[in-house]
Amino acid sequence: MIILILGILIILLRIIEFNLFIKKISKKCHWYDCKHVNANPDLFIAYLDDDYHLKCEWSAYKFMFLNGPTPISIFFSLKILTFDNIYKKEILERVSYYENI
Repeated sequence: MIILILGILIILLRIIEFNLFIKKISKKCHWYDCKHVNANPDLFIAYLDDDYHLKCEWSAYKFMFLNGPTPISIFFSLKILTFDNIYKKEILERVSYYENI
């Protein structure tokens, strides 16, 4: 009985951690896209589309969510949910480009 309760508790904690991590990714993607559009004003028209993240190769949503690891693989990975553990170094460098400017 105690093992069952511990198992359920671990799964619930992983769900909460996963939800917070997905929100953190979404916030970072939105921040990157805004900074990228500010640096390249000609992309503003594409940014105004509702589905720009599906069409535009420069969008962080495209290369972090759609072309990145699937949410199921992130959830079931036995790693701590940090950007360094989940994403490749090239993607992290690309997203952090505007943090240094």
